[in-house]
Amino acid sequence: MYAGLLVAVAMAGTAVPAQAGVQAPGSTFDCRAGAGRHHSSILGSVATAGSVAGILSVSRMSMHAKYLTFGGAMFVAADDSWQARLEVVGSSRFRRNILAARLRILRDGKEQVLSLGDLGLDKPVTFQLTLAEGKVKAMLGNKTAEAGVPISASTARVVCSTGDVQFTKLRFTA
Repeated sequence: MYAGLLVAVAMAGTAVPAQAGVQAPGSTFDCRAGAGRHHSSILGSVATAGSVAGILSVSRMSMHAKYLTFGGAMFVAADDSWQARLEVVGSSRFRRNILAARLRILRDGKEQVLSLGDLGLDKPVTFQLTLAEGKVKAMLGNKTAEAGVPISASTARVVCSTGDVQFTKLRFTA
Protein backbone atom coordinates (compact mmCIF):
# COMPACT_ATOMS: atom_id res chain seq x y z
CA MET A 1 0.00 0.00 0.00
CA TYR A 2 2.92 2.36 0.60
CA ALA A 3 4.57 1.67 -2.75
CA GLY A 4 5.70 5.06 -3.97
CA LEU A 5 4.33 6.83 -0.91
CA LEU A 6 7.10 9.39 -1.06
CA VAL A 7 9.41 9.53 -4.04
CA ALA A 8 12.40 10.76 -2.04
CA VAL A 9 10.90 9.74 1.25
CA ALA A 10 10.47 5.98 0.95
CA MET A 11 10.45 4.63 4.47
CA ALA A 12 11.35 0.98 3.94
CA GLY A 13 12.29 -0.59 7.24
CA THR A 14 11.23 2.38 9.35
CA ALA A 15 7.46 2.17 9.08
CA VAL A 16 5.37 2.59 12.19
CA PRO A 17 2.02 0.76 12.12
CA ALA A 18 -0.95 2.91 11.19
CA GLN A 19 -2.69 4.36 14.19
CA ALA A 20 -6.44 4.04 14.54
CA GLY A 21 -8.98 6.24 16.26
CA VAL A 22 -8.86 9.56 14.41
CA GLN A 23 -12.34 9.05 12.97
CA ALA A 24 -14.37 11.14 15.44
CA PRO A 25 -15.41 14.51 13.97
CA GLY A 26 -13.11 17.29 15.09
CA SER A 27 -10.34 14.88 16.11
CA THR A 28 -6.67 15.80 16.36
CA PHE A 29 -3.82 13.71 14.98
CA ASP A 30 -0.54 15.05 16.35
CA CYS A 31 1.85 13.35 13.96
CA ARG A 32 5.43 13.54 15.25
CA ALA A 33 8.03 11.68 13.20
CA GLY A 34 11.76 11.84 13.79
CA ALA A 35 14.21 12.12 10.91
CA GLY A 36 13.72 9.23 8.49
CA ARG A 37 10.53 7.97 10.22
CA HIS A 38 6.86 8.20 9.34
CA HIS A 39 3.47 7.73 10.97
CA SER A 40 -0.02 7.44 9.55
CA SER A 41 -3.60 7.06 10.65
CA ILE A 42 -6.21 5.20 8.63
CA LEU A 43 -9.45 7.16 8.66
CA GLY A 44 -11.66 4.66 6.88
CA SER A 45 -12.79 2.98 3.68
CA VAL A 46 -14.42 4.81 0.79
CA ALA A 47 -16.66 3.08 -1.76
CA THR A 48 -16.52 5.73 -4.51
CA ALA A 49 -16.85 9.11 -2.77
CA GLY A 50 -15.42 10.61 0.40
CA SER A 51 -13.67 13.55 1.98
CA VAL A 52 -10.90 14.30 4.47
CA ALA A 53 -10.82 17.84 5.87
CA GLY A 54 -9.43 19.84 8.75
CA ILE A 55 -6.59 22.17 9.64
CA LEU A 56 -2.97 21.25 8.91
CA SER A 57 0.11 22.83 10.50
CA VAL A 58 3.78 21.85 10.22
CA SER A 59 5.68 22.88 13.34
CA ARG A 60 9.06 21.22 12.77
CA MET A 61 11.12 20.06 9.83
CA SER A 62 13.78 17.45 10.68
CA MET A 63 17.16 17.27 8.97
CA HIS A 64 17.88 14.07 7.12
CA ALA A 65 20.33 13.42 4.29
CA LYS A 66 17.82 11.38 2.27
CA TYR A 67 14.26 12.04 3.49
CA LEU A 68 12.07 15.14 3.23
CA THR A 69 9.59 16.53 5.71
CA PHE A 70 6.14 15.44 4.55
CA GLY A 71 2.54 15.76 5.73
CA GLY A 72 -0.79 15.23 4.08
CA ALA A 73 -4.03 13.41 3.42
CA MET A 74 -4.49 10.70 0.83
CA PHE A 75 -6.79 8.20 -0.82
CA VAL A 76 -5.20 4.88 -1.85
CA ALA A 77 -7.09 2.51 -4.18
CA ALA A 78 -7.98 -0.81 -2.55
CA ASP A 79 -6.06 -2.60 -5.33
CA ASP A 80 -3.09 -0.16 -5.08
CA SER A 81 -3.60 0.92 -8.72
CA TRP A 82 -3.69 4.66 -7.89
CA GLN A 83 -3.16 7.21 -5.12
CA ALA A 84 -4.36 10.79 -4.73
CA ARG A 85 -2.52 12.95 -2.19
CA LEU A 86 -2.81 16.44 -0.87
CA GLU A 87 0.73 16.88 0.45
CA VAL A 88 3.13 19.43 1.83
CA VAL A 89 6.83 18.61 1.40
CA GLY A 90 10.00 20.44 2.32
CA SER A 91 13.64 20.19 3.22
CA SER A 92 15.17 22.20 6.04
CA ARG A 93 18.48 21.94 4.16
CA PHE A 94 17.31 23.75 1.03
CA ARG A 95 14.31 26.00 1.72
CA ARG A 96 14.31 26.65 5.43
CA ASN A 97 10.83 26.97 6.92
CA ILE A 98 9.02 26.72 3.55
CA LEU A 99 7.10 23.68 2.29
CA ALA A 100 5.69 23.13 -1.20
CA ALA A 101 1.99 22.20 -1.25
CA ARG A 102 0.56 20.08 -4.06
CA LEU A 103 -2.02 17.60 -5.29
CA ARG A 104 -0.18 14.49 -6.44
CA ILE A 105 -1.73 11.64 -8.42
CA LEU A 106 0.13 8.35 -8.91
CA ARG A 107 -1.39 5.94 -11.44
CA ASP A 108 -0.01 3.29 -13.79
CA GLY A 109 3.59 4.22 -12.91
CA LYS A 110 2.96 7.85 -13.88
CA GLU A 111 2.83 10.94 -11.70
CA GLN A 112 0.74 14.09 -12.07
CA VAL A 113 1.61 17.03 -9.78
CA LEU A 114 -0.50 20.18 -9.44
CA SER A 115 0.88 23.03 -7.31
CA LEU A 116 -1.05 24.50 -4.39
CA GLY A 117 1.65 27.09 -3.57
CA ASP A 118 3.89 27.26 -0.50
CA LEU A 119 3.24 26.86 3.21
CA GLY A 120 5.34 28.24 6.07
CA LEU A 121 6.13 26.61 9.39
CA ASP A 122 3.60 27.14 12.19
CA LYS A 123 1.05 28.52 9.70
CA PRO A 124 -2.19 26.55 10.24
CA VAL A 125 -4.21 26.22 7.04
CA THR A 126 -7.55 24.59 6.24
CA PHE A 127 -7.45 21.65 3.87
CA GLN A 128 -9.86 19.31 2.17
CA LEU A 129 -9.27 16.34 -0.11
CA THR A 130 -12.48 15.19 -1.82
CA LEU A 131 -13.05 12.12 -3.99
CA ALA A 132 -16.24 11.98 -6.07
CA GLU A 133 -17.45 11.04 -9.55
CA GLY A 134 -14.02 10.04 -10.83
CA LYS A 135 -12.32 13.24 -9.69
CA VAL A 136 -10.22 14.27 -6.74
CA LYS A 137 -10.20 17.88 -5.59
CA ALA A 138 -7.62 19.32 -3.19
CA MET A 139 -8.13 22.57 -1.32
CA LEU A 140 -5.42 24.19 0.83
CA GLY A 141 -6.36 27.59 2.16
CA ASN A 142 -7.84 29.45 -0.82
CA LYS A 143 -6.01 27.39 -3.48
CA THR A 144 -7.53 24.40 -5.27
CA ALA A 145 -6.48 21.75 -7.76
CA GLU A 146 -8.46 18.95 -9.42
CA ALA A 147 -7.58 15.79 -11.34
CA GLY A 148 -9.28 12.69 -12.70
CA VAL A 149 -8.92 9.32 -10.95
CA PRO A 150 -10.54 5.92 -11.56
CA ILE A 151 -13.82 5.24 -9.79
CA SER A 152 -12.96 2.52 -7.28
CA ALA A 153 -12.90 1.68 -3.60
CA SER A 154 -10.11 3.31 -1.58
CA THR A 155 -8.80 3.97 1.91
CA ALA A 156 -8.39 7.45 3.39
CA ARG A 157 -5.49 8.30 5.69
CA VAL A 158 -3.38 11.15 7.04
CA VAL A 159 0.41 10.81 7.15
CA CYS A 160 3.62 12.56 8.17
CA SER A 161 7.36 11.95 7.85
CA THR A 162 10.57 13.52 9.11
CA GLY A 163 8.89 16.32 11.05
CA ASP A 164 5.95 17.35 13.22
CA VAL A 165 2.59 17.83 11.49
CA GLN A 166 -0.62 18.47 13.38
CA PHE A 167 -4.04 17.75 11.92
CA THR A 168 -6.83 19.42 13.93
CA LYS A 169 -10.60 19.53 13.49
CA LEU A 170 -10.09 16.42 11.37
CA ARG A 171 -13.23 15.16 9.61
CA PHE A 172 -13.71 12.10 7.43
CA THR A 173 -16.84 11.34 5.43
CA ALA A 174 -17.61 8.38 3.20
